Amino acid sequence: MRFAIMGGTYDPVHLGHLICAERAYLEYNLDKVIFMIAGNPPHKKKDVVNEINHRYNMLKLVVKDNTHFNISDYEISKNEKSYTADTIKYYKNVYNINRVNIIIGTDSLADILNWYKPEYILNNSNLIVAKRNKYSFTEVMKDERLRKYEDSINLLENSVVDISSSMIRELVKNNKSIKYLTLDKVIDYIYNNNLYRRNK
Repeated sequence: MRFAIMGGTYDPVHLGHLICAERAYLEYNLDKVIFMIAGNPPHKKKDVVNEINHRYNMLKLVVKDNTHFNISDYEISKNEKSYTADTIKYYKNVYNINRVNIIIGTDSLADILNWYKPEYILNNSNLIVAKRNKYSFTEVMKDERLRKYEDSINLLENSVVDISSSMIRELVKNNKSIKYLTLDKVIDYIYNNNLYRRNK
């Protein structure tokens, strides 16, 4: 099976995530895109990451209508921090493969050398890099430390969608519309469960 893992907190999942996942599926002839929901990401403050069950439930609503989207609970089932290097090692062992396809943004690529075990990640993955505002793939790849891995770092020809989970949370908190930023079923879930409000 040809698959790629797309990690994130998904707090909440939005159209930018889905567009990137679909473009990767089409452009790289994948069988599956696996949404890896981070349970305890090292770069996020715990108090700003919503309860795992809500984030997982919103993703479930999204992927159930797409046969080539899956969710993994590998990282949320662990009590310790969620590290990409550990996830790559896990999938290498499960599928007996040399490299794991990982979808990240150009913002993450710019920071990847600061991640846990960056050399392991770069030596054991194929990076599918989605365009993000304010981060040029060409400029990021001028870093000599990344240049030696350039054969396994590929730019995804996705449209740049200026949507973020933090934007959605802020709009909900201020009682503003989030229509067209995520799927209607996710919007309904957010309001029905009173997520991201000032006073819950």
